[in-house]
Amino acid sequence: MLRDGKFVKFNTDAALRISNDNQLLILNQDMYVFNQSRLKQLFSYDAKEASIAEKKVEEITNNFNLSLPDNLTLQHLVAGKKSTIKKLQTVEPTTVKQQNLIDHAEELDIDLMTNDSGAIILMDSNDMDKFVNLLNDDYVESGLTGQRYEIIRKRPIKPSEDETLATP
Repeated sequence: MLRDGKFVKFNTDAALRISNDNQLLILNQDMYVFNQSRLKQLFSYDAKEASIAEKKVEEITNNFNLSLPDNLTLQHLVAGKKSTIKKLQTVEPTTVKQQNLIDHAEELDIDLMTNDSGAIILMDSNDMDKFVNLLNDDYVESGLTGQRYEIIRKRPIKPSEDETLATP
């Protein structure tokens, strides 16, 4: 037994043995992940992504005036939604102002409700998805056809060599 940094003879009444195949141990408020890839495979849960999403939700709460039903929080709306959690990994809530987001939604004819005080109303996870998609700049209007699209996968367009050389 390890006690005070030294191995000593086992002399307690009870012990906890953690088998090799466990992926997660939760003690009070602490979570110990032993095999992250196995945990993700078994439970579709990525502790790192969940932690980042939780921090992003906190930033959103601090930077936007939101109105939710009494029994809901943003954490409840995000919980278990893998696509929303994935999008929250790259969102920068501080780079967008609330009024700009509302104006952009109106331009694209995205139904983003606001109340009389200007707070964005999020009634359910569908409203949360629209909000996160707007925040993540996932809606675009084609300059060629005028049609509006939801972007599923964004890949930056690299400038050609001529454009790179011409830039001072």
